[in-house]
Amino acid sequence: MRLEAAARMDLFRKLWRARKLILVVLIPLSLLPLPLIHPTSEACCAYVLMVTAVYWVSEAVPLGAAALVPAFLYPLFGVLKSSEVSASERHFQSSLTKNRPAELVEMENIWKL
Repeated sequence: MRLEAAARMDLFRKLWRARKLILVVLIPLSLLPLPLIHPTSEACCAYVLMVTAVYWVSEAVPLGAAALVPAFLYPLFGVLKSSEVSASERHFQSSLTKNRPAELVEMENIWKL
């Protein structure tokens, strides 16, 4: 009986160490019926958003990689053209870099650096 409990605990430890890999593989596969059963752009968009959300919240992949999932999957599923995705990413990056100096000055003022 103790051997069985030790074997179960060993299996549990192995699964716990591989949890991120399991999430990365099983989440897209388990959600794949959504765009297959309903082949609309809305269903494909929902699939991409759910996969991205699970990756983001669970941190199964680095956050930067999770943020790039829509950039690759939207054109793959035909939700958006790659030029539209890259244009929105470029707009986000430019607004991020424009606001950065103002944020740094404000942080210096607040933290009295």
